[in-house]
Amino acid sequence: MNQIQVVTVGEGLLVLRAPNCGILERSHRLEVLVGGAEINVAVGLARLGVPSAWMSRLPNNPISRNIASQIQGVGVDVSGIKWVPYGRIGIMYSELGVPPRANQVVYDRANSTASEMSIEDLDWDTIANAKVLHTTGITAGISETARATTIGMCKRAHDSGIKVSFDVNFRAKVSPPEEASAVISEIAPYVDILITGDEEARNLMGVPALTPEKMIKTIRDKYRVSVCVLTLGEKGSIAWDGTQFYHGSVYHVNRLNRFGAGDSFVAGFLYGYLKNDLQMGMNYGSAIAAYKMTLPNDNFPVIRKEEIERVIRTGRRLGGTSIGKSDASYRVER
Repeated sequence: MNQIQVVTVGEGLLVLRAPNCGILERSHRLEVLVGGAEINVAVGLARLGVPSAWMSRLPNNPISRNIASQIQGVGVDVSGIKWVPYGRIGIMYSELGVPPRANQVVYDRANSTASEMSIEDLDWDTIANAKVLHTTGITAGISETARATTIGMCKRAHDSGIKVSFDVNFRAKVSPPEEASAVISEIAPYVDILITGDEEARNLMGVPALTPEKMIKTIRDKYRVSVCVLTLGEKGSIAWDGTQFYHGSVYHVNRLNRFGAGDSFVAGFLYGYLKNDLQMGMNYGSAIAAYKMTLPNDNFPVIRKEEIERVIRTGRRLGGTSIGKSDASYRVER
């Protein structure tokens, strides 16, 4: 078995979705999917050929085993899951909105088993031999315990020489802005790669609405990270490593399912980061995010590397839809 290069840590969710772009209020049955930002990143990397693992804390019941088997089935190592006898898995009820109707999400994740996860629950032998540890502000926001665990594991990884990737990934329905802002400040000293959106930069970090180049320089200087990535919605994305700017394109697609698109971007970016090529990361991230939005039946990016490379190379067609720079957005309001 190949040595794990990237470990992601976070909560896994049972996703119950209204079928056929219906609304929860009128649905008589629900589709079952898997959710979780860190899961999505691990899947994207694994599908690109990067040995990746997802770690969490789950109750040992049929629902959790179903979720774990689905993740394992698309190439992610799940041997580091901490199984406990009792507890509950978090639930996300969702609707796929058709413009002008927005996506809708209802969370039922309070007191989940993952919210009680501690540093001791993690497989540190695997983490210690990985190149990158990735997590998000979502996990830090689900409970005080999860917050302490997220900050503590990033510190331990950083002190051990492992690169730490942190996606702010703010969820207003998970934690209030002031708590999310505090987490960013607390975790930043241990972060090498900081990923955030322009709205998060303005609302959580106090960064003025300047040009993207000035905003990202301000963020990197403020939090003293090695690499900063700023996503800009319909305007694409930009990265800054203190020396050079790197830009990501936006593809125009038929947006069947935007859930997981931002995480898919992160997977592509980390792929380039591991190859010591940040522009490659921006290219892969943009292409995977666009491709993910054409996948209606999964929230994680079940991609093939050859297809992503074709999208990057041709930049013309994706699933019968012309693509190129446009006003398409990967944002999901939650």
